[in-house]
Amino acid sequence: MICPERKTFTWFTPCDYAIIWDMDFDRIAPDDDEEQDLRKRTGCFGTTVKILLALLIPLAIAFALLPKAFTSASGRQKILAYVNKRIAPSTFTCSSLEVGWFTPLEIKDAALALPRDGIRITCPKLTSDRFFFQVFPIGRLNLGHLQLTRPECVIAFPDPDALAAESGDGLILPVADLAGRGTIEDGTLIWSRATDGQQAIPFTHLNASIDMPSFWKPFHFRGTAQAGGGQLSAEGDLKSLKDFAEENPDSETEQTLAFSLKQVDASALRPFVEPFAGVPMRMEGLAHGDFNLRMSGTNDCSGKSTLTLTRFSVQTGDHQPSPPATVDLNADFSIDAQAIRFSPLTLESPWLAVRLEGALTKNDTGFNRTGKLGGRATLKLPELIKDFGAVWDIPATLNVESGAIDLQGDLVSDDETCSVNVKAVADALAWSSPAGRVVPRQQPVMTFRASIPHDKSHLPEVSAFSFKSAFAELSGKGPLDALTVTGNMDLGRFHTDYHTLFPNSPALSGSLFLHAGTQRQGERMNLAVLMKAKAFTVTPAPDRQLSIPQGSLTLKGSTPFQANGALKREFNEGAFELKVPSGILSGGWQRLAWDDASVLTLLRGFKINTKVPVAEWANLLGGALAPETRKRLLTAQGDLLLNGTAEISGGQAKALFNGLLQTVTIPTVNGVWSIPDLRFESRLSQGTAGNDLLRTDTIFSGIGSFSRSEVKVFTEKKGWARLTIDIPPDGKAFPLKTFAYRGVLGECELSGQIADPFNTCLVNIAGTWAPDFTAITRLLNTQAINGFFLSGRTKRKIQLQAPLGCGLDTFLLNGKGKGSVHLQSAEGFGLYAGASEIACTLEKGNLALSYTPQLNNGKLNLAPTLSRTADTTLFKLPERTRVLDRVNLTQPMLDQVLANVTPLFAGCKIKRGNISLDVHQLEADLHQPPERQLNAKLNLYMKDVELEMGPNLRKMIPKLFIKDDIYRSQSLMIPITVKSGNVSVDTATFIQQFLLDSATSGKNIESDPGFLDQIKMELSR
Repeated sequence: MICPERKTFTWFTPCDYAIIWDMDFDRIAPDDDEEQDLRKRTGCFGTTVKILLALLIPLAIAFALLPKAFTSASGRQKILAYVNKRIAPSTFTCSSLEVGWFTPLEIKDAALALPRDGIRITCPKLTSDRFFFQVFPIGRLNLGHLQLTRPECVIAFPDPDALAAESGDGLILPVADLAGRGTIEDGTLIWSRATDGQQAIPFTHLNASIDMPSFWKPFHFRGTAQAGGGQLSAEGDLKSLKDFAEENPDSETEQTLAFSLKQVDASALRPFVEPFAGVPMRMEGLAHGDFNLRMSGTNDCSGKSTLTLTRFSVQTGDHQPSPPATVDLNADFSIDAQAIRFSPLTLESPWLAVRLEGALTKNDTGFNRTGKLGGRATLKLPELIKDFGAVWDIPATLNVESGAIDLQGDLVSDDETCSVNVKAVADALAWSSPAGRVVPRQQPVMTFRASIPHDKSHLPEVSAFSFKSAFAELSGKGPLDALTVTGNMDLGRFHTDYHTLFPNSPALSGSLFLHAGTQRQGERMNLAVLMKAKAFTVTPAPDRQLSIPQGSLTLKGSTPFQANGALKREFNEGAFELKVPSGILSGGWQRLAWDDASVLTLLRGFKINTKVPVAEWANLLGGALAPETRKRLLTAQGDLLLNGTAEISGGQAKALFNGLLQTVTIPTVNGVWSIPDLRFESRLSQGTAGNDLLRTDTIFSGIGSFSRSEVKVFTEKKGWARLTIDIPPDGKAFPLKTFAYRGVLGECELSGQIADPFNTCLVNIAGTWAPDFTAITRLLNTQAINGFFLSGRTKRKIQLQAPLGCGLDTFLLNGKGKGSVHLQSAEGFGLYAGASEIACTLEKGNLALSYTPQLNNGKLNLAPTLSRTADTTLFKLPERTRVLDRVNLTQPMLDQVLANVTPLFAGCKIKRGNISLDVHQLEADLHQPPERQLNAKLNLYMKDVELEMGPNLRKMIPKLFIKDDIYRSQSLMIPITVKSGNVSVDTATFIQQFLLDSATSGKNIESDPGFLDQIKMELSR
């Protein structure tokens, strides 16, 4: 209706229509105010309705569009960014995410990467029958029926970088339970753990279903797949996801697994076997069988399996494939709180035959098990070594002609004791290698019988122990607190017969005698060990040898008993002593204890001290010393004194060692080193900073000198060095906190890291150094390197990342670094170089130097490179480079350099002149013999030369009528060629230039009208 007063529309409500319908239009309201009030009330109600509609309609629209906020491109990216941040270093991606209030969940092109586990899963399509409000993670999350279409799972080696990557905080959802049912359609599983890089046969057409009623309850799975032309099927009931997530092995939930294989290619089993072998492995054949397993907790397990491999062949490493054969494995076993049963377990193969059967059942007391377990195994050595020798690093050149090892044993338990009886017998051993054929004079036999009381207050007793062979004889007998073991070993015979079986073992010789015994004394058991060596040598390399002509080692200590009669994990009141012909190394400790993980946790009162001649240390450490170093130390005089103490307690370790080299003299070819006093102090600490790093801080200080013909050539008045290293528990990377040196040779301060110290010794260091070239000159003089003098001592920066433990070739190939030194001056051979920098750069196989000083009022441009490739090391100067530029010629240069290049200059006297040297080619292959390394093409230019000719030069030019012995020339070139180390000077070209220059100048030739024509005729020939 229209209000005349306001001329606006007023909407009627249903209530208004009812009032109007009941009105009597014949009657007129007597009171106009009531009509006005009625119109006011009607207008307020309409306004309220309009406000509510204005609020509810946008809310309804927003509510309807809420799923789109999550599934839009920007919303999906924000969700993925949040999830990936929480699950790092794992990642999850997808190309689209669709879900609505009445539209089920659908994810396309989903990909989940777990680099720490080496797993990557991709799925083109993932759907669920749940709507948006049903999958929203609040309370109990029911994923409904999840269906994965054509998923692919690749399992490979974990990413090493991901293992050390920073982890996210984990994805936490506000849910108390999780449920769902999953289906996999036409999936693929690829296991690429093959060490040679080849993938195993993939598991294809994988169809499976998983029913998970709750996060807290067990779930059921079943599935089938194809592999290598065969069929696999699996079904089982497993414990809840909660137990898996918490890695709870004590869960009492009964789990069942059933596997079935039908004509599956044996290559599909390769990824499961190869990690245990540690070498590349190839397998052929067909596998079929069943496996059933039931588990409950850690002490209740039973299983039954039958597995047969037909036409099975295996190849490991470089060995030849084994002939096709049949392998049968049958097992029927149960282990629970009441009994252990094998009825039986058998394995039949061309390499190994095993049979184990019997049962041990708890007796009435419920404490001990009674019964018998017995077994037998036969190792067929020719086939075992031929097909699996690569697993034990046995070379393929070893041919085991015959032999077997028969193992028999049983374990019998009654109410009081458990008896163990084992016997191993070798039969018909014989093998050959390129070194010859070996047939042991006596086949090895080992027997062991012992009884172990169930009552821990009684100790085990060895009834008999013996080992007999051609190289050793050992025997022992008695209870653990009165046990005696004696024996002899011929190390030379052992090495002769068995070194082909252990190709990486060092050469051994000599003999050992062993006597060990225990004795109970009150509440402790004493142990004493005596080992004597005679003509004992270990040769890890042909030029290195550890040698003890005669010596003995004694070890004593005691172990306390517990209250129940068992021995504690301690070895106390220990003492050791090593006697060698010229010295003694001794020490001991008060208490030594381990925890249950066999980790040393307590060490009290440890001490070590020794006074052994330096020459004797050359024998004891000979296997680790370079041959020349060992040879020099063997002729050294003087002693090494060493004292040390150590303590370990409460996760902290401390040690202090002091050493002194006293009145040591070491003769060399060129003279004698004298070290009257060299001291070092080393402190070790671990756990003091709240971590497991072992910090070593060692300080060296001392004096020394080198004398030649009783004249001191080099003296170190007070050298000082400090080395501080942090050693982590894994021993893989050592932070080098400090390496500082100050002495007559200069000073340096370095820090960085040392990785793999006992193998490649990869260093990554940086710092400053300032070598003193004056002292270095004197040091080089000790090696008879004379004739020049260097000076300079200025601090410069240095950086280096390279392996130091694998030789020069590996250092050059893998090294990277840069640095420089300042050389104030260099003098020698008549040359004088001014102040200049020597810059050095090492980059993955290329070592480059740059040295460009002023030289005899001229210029030196020296920029050699040392390049290392896979098969050669090449020293090279840049081609077409002027190395010497107008360098003043001096008499020492003429006598010591040029006269050695060509004898023409022998006896000549220089008046004046300068030389330049152009290098057209200069390179040296350092892998060639020294006499064949160098190849070069050089041009030596002599300018403004005035010299008095020597006899050789006069003899080469007999036809010249020189007025005097002085030769003057403005320019003279001498071509020089070096091929395979042989120097060749182009004398003909040199003489031609000499004659032409002399003839055209006419200054020092007598007048002869026909002389020029004669020269031209000679030159044209």
